[in-house]
Amino acid sequence: MTNDSIDSESSSIAKEEPTRFRRNVNSALIGLQISVAVAGLLTSLADWSWIAELLANLRMQLIFAGVAMVVLAAMTKRWKLLAIQFVLLGLHFNWIAMSPDRATSSAGPSSLTVTSVNVYINNQHYDMIADVLQRTDSDVIMVTELGPALCEYLRNTLADSHLHVADESYPGPFGVAIFSKYPLSDVDLIGTATTGTTLLATVQTDHHRYRVAAVHPYSPMTPNHLRLRDQHLDTLSREVRTVHQQQPDVPFIVMGDFNLTPWSPGFRTFQQSTGLRHVTDGWGMQPTWYARGRSWFPLGLVLDHCLVSPQLNRVKRQLGPTVVSDHLPLTVHLSHD
Repeated sequence: MTNDSIDSESSSIAKEEPTRFRRNVNSALIGLQISVAVAGLLTSLADWSWIAELLANLRMQLIFAGVAMVVLAAMTKRWKLLAIQFVLLGLHFNWIAMSPDRATSSAGPSSLTVTSVNVYINNQHYDMIADVLQRTDSDVIMVTELGPALCEYLRNTLADSHLHVADESYPGPFGVAIFSKYPLSDVDLIGTATTGTTLLATVQTDHHRYRVAAVHPYSPMTPNHLRLRDQHLDTLSREVRTVHQQQPDVPFIVMGDFNLTPWSPGFRTFQQSTGLRHVTDGWGMQPTWYARGRSWFPLGLVLDHCLVSPQLNRVKRQLGPTVVSDHLPLTVHLSHD
């Protein structure tokens, strides 16, 4: 082979390399656009499919991805993909715009302040947890993922302010307790240490009674766990309906780590079944998980909620500060009509 032939072949290979690279990048981008589109379409099947239900909880992430795909499709002049992404963005925004019924806002003084926090089962920052909970100055504190050692520590540390305690602490992830400034009665438990728990109690203040529930069902990371979560919430919804029917003057406060976001069909089903209103600010998109020691974090999930009976109004709602858990504390100030 002559030097001219070698030079010609080398030149040809050099020209082909950028072309091959561009083709590979182009294929990867098309694959990414299609993946985002398929994920968005699957959310419409959330009532029937486990995977689709998980994706429906990621609507905010899918919106961010969809916006990026719109820009990419416009830059590459892929008009069909651009149109599909616009339709999917409309689907996601429609779900968020059709947000759950919200508690009425009130500018008056609060009659009850409640806090819930998933402290994370392996959290050893006992002093920080106790300090944050004390500084919320809440009348009722609901703690989930509560082990026996931390429960005993909080009993002792909060004894001066929260003398009344309902305790179902376990070594596993479903330990739960309610610490109250006011007497507790009619304590009940939904679920078990292995299937998710909700601890219920009636709080008797100087002027009102409240039925409170500290919620922590299973995370739906498998089809069976999704079934357990939905069964748990269905049992809880029956309890709420019973109290509303038998004691209509006693408002219900359901609070904790629901392991679902407001744009999951499961959330809407629970709310419609109970008639409870969601206590939230704005569009309700402040993430509560995965915090892991931070008071702000991008692209998290809204998993911790407070839902109340219609006769209760939202005076104020706030998240944090961190207790070095993967969840942030949620504190809500409530008032009566």
